Amino acid sequence: MPSSGEESGSINVLLNARPLNTVFTGVARYVRTLYQHIIALELAKISYFCNGRVTHIMPRQSRDAMSRHFPAWARDIARVSRVVVENLVLARHFREYQFDVYHETGLFPLTTSDSVPTVFTIYDLSLITHPECHPPDRVRHFERYFYKRLPVAQHIVTISEFIRGEIIAMLDVPPEKVTAIPLAGSSVFYTRKAEDVRRYIDSNGIPQRYVLTVGTREPRKNLVGLVRAYAEINTDIPLLCVGWSGWMNETLPTEIDRLRLKGKVKLLGHVDDESLALLYSGALASVYPSLYEGFGLPILEAMACECPVVCSDCSSMPEVAGGAAHLIDPTDKQDIARGLSEMISDSTLRQLCIGKGRARVRQFSWENTARRTVEVFQGVASRGVS
Repeated sequence: MPSSGEESGSINVLLNARPLNTVFTGVARYVRTLYQHIIALELAKISYFCNGRVTHIMPRQSRDAMSRHFPAWARDIARVSRVVVENLVLARHFREYQFDVYHETGLFPLTTSDSVPTVFTIYDLSLITHPECHPPDRVRHFERYFYKRLPVAQHIVTISEFIRGEIIAMLDVPPEKVTAIPLAGSSVFYTRKAEDVRRYIDSNGIPQRYVLTVGTREPRKNLVGLVRAYAEINTDIPLLCVGWSGWMNETLPTEIDRLRLKGKVKLLGHVDDESLALLYSGALASVYPSLYEGFGLPILEAMACECPVVCSDCSSMPEVAGGAAHLIDPTDKQDIARGLSEMISDSTLRQLCIGKGRARVRQFSWENTARRTVEVFQGVASRGVS
């Protein structure tokens, strides 16, 4: 293939770039930010497999999850058809071009090659541990392929030690075949000047004091549980909810109406990263009450903006927070309310979390993530397909 002139390095990587054609949520952020740093650090030559083509140009991010507008049966047919077509096309590309490693970033590995080893990133096992938090058609699609395709991966990369442990225990994968490489917050997240924050919130009709939560409106993020807990708190400080509308997103506004919280809970929808950094910087606290996470980037994003964090005490989140957040049990409404009330009312606690969070963020970097990922690629390429 012709050289793009923007990558260098001794290893040729073919990336399944499908997440780069979706909305910019956690998986897409991981893939795009990882490869931006691999390119910037000149660690590898990158090719992108997307829409049946191999290109050197990183695909643009979509602004809408189009498939959600179609019925489940249509999505299921489209997914199966896409797998069949992509398997055939990818097999041809393996024959035509020279790659050292194929990096799979989707739900399961596609067609493999006798000569090109596969590295498979698994973000979490929520489709296994929390299937009720996903659309049934997505769970069926995952189960149709995941278990039979998993063995073709020469190595698995994941994003926290918690998920690494789950993969080893639940999927019976040898420990030496699984590497946990943590993520990091984007460089756009840093503390904004007070006057810039004030200008932003004034222009958007946001009160001076507010609590922020960031996450896609879907069951796993536990926003309904958060709203129910917030209804128990004796405060006039509003809760601002930021994030894309996902599966079962109508449940949240219905619950807000039922609890008569329209003035107390505000749904802002998706905002760009610059706006989000301003919101973090101005918030009294950020709360992340998810039921299960592979990592939990909003925890680090908030800390980078010197926003004190309340987050769940389960899955990977205590690992990411590293003692710098106020932990709550996301399944216990009263405990969520307790943790939030303590953070809202206790300025000493907020300052303690801000200081610890500032130090915690410095322990993560995308440069480290990129370098460690390419080290995995190099090791797998040197061993080849077994």
